Amino acid sequence: MSDTNMSQSIYQGTAALLGKDSLVKLSESHVAIVGLGGVGSWAVEVLARTGVGRITLMDLDENCLSNINRQIQATMKNVGEPKVQSLKERIQLINPEIEINPIQDFFDEKTKNDFFKLQPTLVLDCIDSLSAKCLLLKECYERKIDIITCGGMAGKRMVDKIVCEDLNQTINDPLLYRVRKSLRKENIFYPRRNKKFRIPCIYSKEVPSIKEPTNQKNSSQCDSYQGSLMSMVATVGIHMGHMAINQLIANINE
Repeated sequence: MSDTNMSQSIYQGTAALLGKDSLVKLSESHVAIVGLGGVGSWAVEVLARTGVGRITLMDLDENCLSNINRQIQATMKNVGEPKVQSLKERIQLINPEIEINPIQDFFDEKTKNDFFKLQPTLVLDCIDSLSAKCLLLKECYERKIDIITCGGMAGKRMVDKIVCEDLNQTINDPLLYRVRKSLRKENIFYPRRNKKFRIPCIYSKEVPSIKEPTNQKNSSQCDSYQGSLMSMVATVGIHMGHMAINQLIANINE
């Protein structure tokens, strides 16, 4: 079977629903996922199985035992392996034609320029570090690159509370509260709550049952203090992936 025929066979269900033009558009699109934890790993799965042709994976961390309860790539066999490598191999098993750019590093001031040289069509922000998350959101906003962000799922268990709203109008999320507070200090973002940042955010309105610390650093922490469920992070990740797909093909049939 040729590569073209293989892709057509893999995504025939997608083409039947979305149309062939949409499938072509997806195959020509480049989505970058920054942060490959519970949310990011599931978002990657959606993109690979729906036909996105180029995927950038960015995360410094390695798989550890405590990832297995919620991250799609983590298994007993790959503990200690870089997450970018595990997800690259998983994507290749789904469709070896997908172009994959694995970056085993954190997003920060030192890595941002090399990251943006890859010219992603769309960025999914699945970061749980305050400083890195704010930097990525600010850089994408200033560079006019579409981005979808997400809140934290620690201490949350009600799937029906997960929604999509503008980042500046989210509630009951400690991480997003600190993100908004930080971004409002930037002149490019509105300081008032009733104004939109125009950054879509997938998060849960549920009040978390545990508190997050006031400071989170860019460091690999497998022994996490936070409790989270696969059902919650997967729902957010799948929602982000689904929203990305719809955004990429939004103008196809107009």
